Amino acid sequence: MSQLRKLLVVGATAFAALLLVAGFMAATAAVDSAAHSNALLSPVSAAAVTFSYTLILGALPVLLVGAPGYTFLLSKGHARWYWAVGLGVLPGLAALPLDSNLGFWAIACGAIVALVTHVVCRRLGPNNSFKPNPLRGSA
Repeated sequence: MSQLRKLLVVGATAFAALLLVAGFMAATAAVDSAAHSNALLSPVSAAAVTFSYTLILGALPVLLVGAPGYTFLLSKGHARWYWAVGLGVLPGLAALPLDSNLGFWAIACGAIVALVTHVVCRRLGPNNSFKPNPLRGSA
């Protein structure tokens, strides 16, 4: 599989994982809004805002850091869960100095997106099945 094709598969998988995380975050916001009688937003509005916010803030890190980084790890044969999580939390660590609340949420969501991507894409690495015949005694 070519590198561009791997990048496209990893990017699509990571974006699908981001959609799942955004959906979970939206459901959590809706439940939280419904549980409080003095909530600022209705449950539907809270879910919509949280889903959009998560998707908008997560799309660029997924497409610019996560997918290319994980594709590079795959091509070098170093795609392990700890490197994947490291790539996932990197944008959140960069956001910590700007806003600690946003940074911690980005770390948690990025780790989940990275782990889901790793579980789905870890088999795309280099194929080691080619084993040439030895030169001596092969005839």
